[in-house]
Amino acid sequence: IANNPLMANALRESAQEAEAKKLPQQDIKKTEADFKATKLLKPNAVLNDYLANTAKEVNLAEMFLTERNGFNVAFSDTTTDFVQSDEKWWQNAKKKGDFIGTPEFDDSVKVVVVPIAKAVKDPSSGQFLGVIKSEVPATNLDKNIANYLSSSLLGSRLVQTIDVDSGTTFNTISAKGISQTQQQVVG
Repeated sequence: IANNPLMANALRESAQEAEAKKLPQQDIKKTEADFKATKLLKPNAVLNDYLANTAKEVNLAEMFLTERNGFNVAFSDTTTDFVQSDEKWWQNAKKKGDFIGTPEFDDSVKVVVVPIAKAVKDPSSGQFLGVIKSEVPATNLDKNIANYLSSSLLGSRLVQTIDVDSGTTFNTISAKGISQTQQQVVG
């Protein structure tokens, strides 16, 4: 997606539009209020449909794209905020090139996700164009891990994914497969 010329052009045009409107200099609260209805710099059904179809095809909870100032250009589904540049994941992706977050419950999609963000750069010049963020449902990762581990687990051996903040289990993997019901932490 990041290398798609359609996306690169949309990012360039959106950044020019944002800068012409002096949005990067505005207060975030005012900007959020101004774009409350659409959460997009310039609504584009083609780009939104492309992201929605891609997210569905690869089983992502959501996917969205911002231009170089952090304003939404396209999304698979409406986001909570229009301005993303004040978010840690966005800043890390811009500065370091990518960001992989810890699993978290996303209220907008109602599932536990692993947020992943990547800087989008112009393929010919390397210029920063924006950031793309995807949210991978933890269940996708769970299934892949469970498939890999369950065949090598013998007897009563278990592998548990644990929320370190609450001390509760996300899932328990045994030789029989995966269980996502809340269980006592073992070991």
